[in-house]
Amino acid sequence: MSLRSVVLLLAFFFATSTAWAQEAPPSESTPPAETPPSASSGDLAKYGGVWGSEYGEVTLTITGKHVVGKYKTGTFEGDFDDNGILMYTWTDENGSEGRGTFQILATGNLGGSFGYGGSLNNGGDWTLYRK
Repeated sequence: MSLRSVVLLLAFFFATSTAWAQEAPPSESTPPAETPPSASSGDLAKYGGVWGSEYGEVTLTITGKHVVGKYKTGTFEGDFDDNGILMYTWTDENGSEGRGTFQILATGNLGGSFGYGGSLNNGGDWTLYRK
């Protein structure tokens, strides 16, 4: 391979890798991600109802910023802060209890974790999605 061929190949490589590294503008046909409502927006009631999760069905009852959740083996209760983050405490029918957190994701799901005792996350992740 000649030196000229190598130079042309390198020039092509750098030109195309620079073009690929630049972010493409958003397509007009792609809708923007939903902006999660803040708890102060008064739009939290739409998150009430039945949800699916990796641990089974969850029912949320929301009054203002206050949330009561029921799942197969227990309940949780807490309040959304002004940034759309729910801090809750939970109690299971077997006597286990702990704390956890959910936040409103741009997808409209609620993503978070739960923990035993004083931990917010030593129990694992917990995602709620519309059924």
